[in-house]
Amino acid sequence: MKYKTVFVHAPLGVSEKNTFLKGNISVDSPYWVDGVAFASQTEAACNQLDDEGFEVVTITEVTRGSSESNPYGGSG
Repeated sequence: MKYKTVFVHAPLGVSEKNTFLKGNISVDSPYWVDGVAFASQTEAACNQLDDEGFEVVTITEVTRGSSESNPYGGSG
């Protein structure tokens, strides 16, 4: 049995920021994900794996961040 790991990067989204002079404006946010684009990329990756003869067994979320035990980010 062959195994393959594929990473799909979550593109950053936008959020609304309330400013004094301009009111609400859209700004790029490091805290929001473009869910539609992320879903599309994940679907494409799963379809590619299927085309290559693999079965998608699980999709595991890896979040950004760091800790003393893992200073490089990711989960674990």
